[in-house]
Amino acid sequence: MKILFICPGLEPGKDGVGDYVSRIAINLLKESHVVGAIALHDPFISEIIKEKRISGKNVLQVLRIPSEYNTTKRMKTAADWTRRFEPEWVSLQYVGFGFNKYGLPLELLNLRKKFGDFKLHIMFHELWCGTPRESKIKEKILGTLQQIFIKRMAASLKPEEVFTNTYTSLKNLKKVGVDSKLTPVFSNIPIEEKGSDKHWNQMVKEKGLDQFSTNKEGWLIIGFFGTVYSYMNLKKLLVHAAIAASDAGRKLGILSIGHSRGQEIAKMAREFQASYWQTGILPSSLVNRAMQLVDLGVVTTRCDGLNKSGSALAWLERGIPVIISEEDETYNKEEMEILGVYQVCSAKDVWSSYSSKGEFKIHNNLKETSEAYARLESQYKSNFSY
Repeated sequence: MKILFICPGLEPGKDGVGDYVSRIAINLLKESHVVGAIALHDPFISEIIKEKRISGKNVLQVLRIPSEYNTTKRMKTAADWTRRFEPEWVSLQYVGFGFNKYGLPLELLNLRKKFGDFKLHIMFHELWCGTPRESKIKEKILGTLQQIFIKRMAASLKPEEVFTNTYTSLKNLKKVGVDSKLTPVFSNIPIEEKGSDKHWNQMVKEKGLDQFSTNKEGWLIIGFFGTVYSYMNLKKLLVHAAIAASDAGRKLGILSIGHSRGQEIAKMAREFQASYWQTGILPSSLVNRAMQLVDLGVVTTRCDGLNKSGSALAWLERGIPVIISEEDETYNKEEMEILGVYQVCSAKDVWSSYSSKGEFKIHNNLKETSEAYARLESQYKSNFSY
């Protein structure tokens, strides 16, 4: 199969969907498929980049187009490159806000007309905003427009196959007349990457992580990774963790890995007299090693959206339990605890979560998802054979 991915950006380590595409692409290349990738709206560059990304014996052909270019130039550049690549399948990785600041990328309606002859697959990473009850009226209005756009886009492009990543999205797509298949998301941090001991030891010393990395038994380490979204009473969750640590005669430590955008965790840590460390942006190999220092990972995505949370999956793939707020009404204990996700309503719940570390079943979502993409051609042929 010859497949071309189209996504907003492809800056390594700074674009979640771009990293998703890169990992899927490498897995497909290993299975002897021919793969290319276009970043149609890349915010991290100022000029066009054409490159070959090497992974072992595998080569991923990449075109990156700056988001600052106008629509006509971006689409023409991408269309010309696509026609030369001659894909059998184009996989549109749909992130509305990634392609357009309002989440309304009208230019995608012309994808088939301008880019050539191919079979089209769409992966909906997100749909429309304004669905939570607490959403403001402007978000709800914009969300309605985005919903209308997705319905029109699907009707216009008529994709041969559609994936999405949560049951909620599956149901919402069905409401606008789009049949889709549930395909899991995976962590963008490879668990096998370790990096060099020299760089790791240097980072540990610079950030002060040696305080607990050599004495884990004296600490309860709570971890955050990536963006910390506005969340239901995060402070109360940390209060329970602080009490749990104190009851066990341990120190509470909070480790924030990555860019740490969002809520001010450092300020909260000071309130509980907890130690706080922030790594800043790290290569994925050091993120992997830093995550393995953590006892419990906090995720600020509601439970009904955990299937598409790369942060949650990064913790769970390492056997590290995920804890969530007691105020998350979407939590289902029977479904979530077997996955390693626990709702914390007391200090006792913190230690119950802690005791499950490394005990729950770990799923290889990357393998499962790569296989779903690899089956596109065979599924299409079987669907249309007589």
